Amino acid sequence: MIKGISDMKNTLAHYSTSKLVAFLLFVTLIVAPSLTMAKEIYYGASLASIELTDDEGPIDKISFITLYGRLGAKWSENISGEFRLGLASSKERYADRMLEMKDFGGLYVKVGAPVGENFYPYAIIGKTRGKLGVSVNTPNFAKSSIAKSSSTKSDTSFGFGADVKIFDSVAINLEYINYIDKPVNDFAGFSLGLTFDL
Repeated sequence: MIKGISDMKNTLAHYSTSKLVAFLLFVTLIVAPSLTMAKEIYYGASLASIELTDDEGPIDKISFITLYGRLGAKWSENISGEFRLGLASSKERYADRMLEMKDFGGLYVKVGAPVGENFYPYAIIGKTRGKLGVSVNTPNFAKSSIAKSSSTKSDTSFGFGADVKIFDSVAINLEYINYIDKPVNDFAGFSLGLTFDL
C-alpha cells in the first residue's frame, strides 16, 4: 500500500494537470448548462483502492490507488447525478509487467434518503470506462526493450455509499462500487473522499 501511494505521488504531476484541464473543459462545455437547473451543486475528490481481478489472464489479483474528481448535481433530496474523472493512479508491478489504470471515469446516478441531519446513505448506479496500460520488458538481442499495450473496458457500475456531514457544506464520503463486472475482468473497490456544496 505504501509503495502504491509513493508511485501515485510520482505520477500525479505527470497526469493530473492535463486531466484536470480536460475535466474543467468538459464541465464548462457540457455539464455546466445542465447544472444551472439543479437544486444543489457539489464537487469533491476521493482516494480509492480499486482491485483488479483477472480470472483467465496472467494477473490473478492486483490493487491500484486512484485519485479521482467528482462533480454532481442534486435534483431533489433523493436523487443526484455525478460525473467522475480519474486524475492519477499508482503503477503496480506484477511479475515482469508494470500496470497502470488510465482514462478512468464515468457518469452515475445516486438514490438515497437522509437519516437524521448528518447521515445520507445511498445506492449508486452508472457507467464506467477504464483503460489498463501494461508495460513489459522484453529482451531484444543485446538490449532490452519495453513492449506497451492497453485494454479499454466499460460496463454498468453499481454500489453503495454514505455522506457524513462534518460542517454545513462539507461531508466525508465513503463508498464501495463494482465498477466493471465482466466474465473475466472485475474492477471493484472502496473509496474515501470529501464533498463540498457550492
